Amino acid sequence: MNCQLVAKEWSTVSKKDQQMVLSANGCLFCNSSSNEAPEYNEFITHVHTGIKIHYFCLVLSSGLQQIYSPAESNTKHHPDHIYGFGIKDIIAEVRRAKKLRCSHCRATGASIGCIVKRCKKKMHYPCGQEKRALSRFYDTFGTWCEAHRPKPELYDQLPLYTPSVSVLKERRNGDYCEENDALALKVKQSDDEVHTCFACLEDLTPPFDEAKVLVSACCLRFYSHKVCLQRLVSHCIYLLLSTPLLLFINDS
Repeated sequence: MNCQLVAKEWSTVSKKDQQMVLSANGCLFCNSSSNEAPEYNEFITHVHTGIKIHYFCLVLSSGLQQIYSPAESNTKHHPDHIYGFGIKDIIAEVRRAKKLRCSHCRATGASIGCIVKRCKKKMHYPCGQEKRALSRFYDTFGTWCEAHRPKPELYDQLPLYTPSVSVLKERRNGDYCEENDALALKVKQSDDEVHTCFACLEDLTPPFDEAKVLVSACCLRFYSHKVCLQRLVSHCIYLLLSTPLLLFINDS
C-alpha cells in the first residue's frame, strides 16, 4: 500500500477487513472499476488505506452518514475519512452490504435501499440506474426504486413523454382531458419535428422516458439525455475548481 501516513482509524480495522479491502479490484460496493463519469462519478482509491470506491456508491449508501464538518469533508486525501465518511464506518457499511443481494443482478454488495419504508428492494447504484431508480443528491441522499420513484406532473402533461400508469387509467376512463392542459397546449409540437439533446446534439426519438431524457421546466423547449447533462455539469464544476481565477473578472 502506497501511503506516507497511516490512518488512525485504519489501524483499528481487523486484519480480515483490511485484507478484504486490499484484495478488491473494483468498487467495494458495486465491484466495478469503471471510471466513466457521470454514470459512476469518480473512482476513488484512498491512498492511506487502499479503499476503492465510486463517489456515487459512497454518498448514496443507505447506512452511511458524513461525520466530519463540511470544511473537513471536502477531500478524499484525509487519512481517517473519504469526503467526510469515516473509514471505520465505510468498512462497516461494506460488511452490511455483503449480506444484502441486489434485487436486480442478485449479487451481494447492495448498499442502497429504496427510501420507501415498506419497500424491500436493495440495489447497487449502477443496477438501480439501469432499472430507472431515482437518486437524490442532496439532503438525505435517498434513492427510490423504479416502482416508487416520484414523477413530476410536468412529464405527464407533455405529449412527447410516456404517460404514467395513473394518467393512462384516467384516459381510459375518460377523466383526463389533455386539451384542457395548459402545459400540453404550451408545447404545441408537431409529430415530425426533430428534437435533439442540447448537450450531445444527438436526435431524440419520442416517446421519451423521464428517467433518461429531461426537459427544461422554464420554457419546455430544451431536451437532454440525463447522462449528458450530468457529464456537462461535472465538466463545468471541474473547470471552475481548477481555474478559480476565471471567476474574478475585472469589470473596470
